[in-house]
Amino acid sequence: MDRQFHENAYPELHVRDFGTAGQFQVNAYNGGRVIVIGDIRDVMLRQIPGRVKPLTGTVDLAIHGLPGRFIEAINNPQFEIPASVVVQLLESVSVIRGMPLRLLTCHATELPLAGPSTAGTLAAQWGGPVTGPNGILRIASTGVSRIDLIDWVADAVNPGKMIPDNPRVGGGQWLTFP
Repeated sequence: MDRQFHENAYPELHVRDFGTAGQFQVNAYNGGRVIVIGDIRDVMLRQIPGRVKPLTGTVDLAIHGLPGRFIEAINNPQFEIPASVVVQLLESVSVIRGMPLRLLTCHATELPLAGPSTAGTLAAQWGGPVTGPNGILRIASTGVSRIDLIDWVADAVNPGKMIPDNPRVGGGQWLTFP
């Protein structure tokens, strides 16, 4: 039986929380074809532009995620980044609204227990196709990726939090929201 993600919402970040010198940034790489949004101290986010080969006609968006939400960092996330803020941040680095997006975001198309997926929410607000993984996205240093499916269980150490369980290595796929 699949067990779905359900945690209380985190405080939200706003566009004003992102800047060129602060902890939270939006940066464009590879001629604006790879966009990274999140905590600049996050080593995994900083490595993405050197690991992925952009797809023709698509903008890659590297941002951490849990089912139903974008988050600023993978380890001990403290904040959510609403899809409306993601849209504004993409536009702030000259990504044209409606351009196809590929989310390099864990759980982008995975449904939480209640509510829509992050990819579905972003697609509706972005006005263009959004593709993302339905599980944990693993990007190797060679650029090869795989998607692992998992179940969610309560974290015994941190009440109210959930942790991955029962991994199915390579069992996931890319899904697109119109």
